[in-house]
Amino acid sequence: MAKNAAKSGAVEIRVLRDTDAASLYKVRLEALEREPHAFSEAADEHRVHSVADIAARMTPTPDGFSLGAFTSGKLVGTLRFERYRLAPRGP
Repeated sequence: MAKNAAKSGAVEIRVLRDTDAASLYKVRLEALEREPHAFSEAADEHRVHSVADIAARMTPTPDGFSLGAFTSGKLVGTLRFERYRLAPRGP
């Protein structure tokens, strides 16, 4: 992130990497605790996973990747993109 962007409070958006796993774990747990009905996973289900588990799933693939929003170098939001494949329809 550019120095001016960090000073101005600007948001940097980038693909998350395995090195962001600890931050993602913390942000997701906070969101699950704050808004439990907004997610299909409960906070207790999330706690079963380790940071290493999260890191292993963060490698971008052709079928999905995660973006992170950072302010002053701190992860403040995330977004996951997944390819949804429809089953072929027969005659």
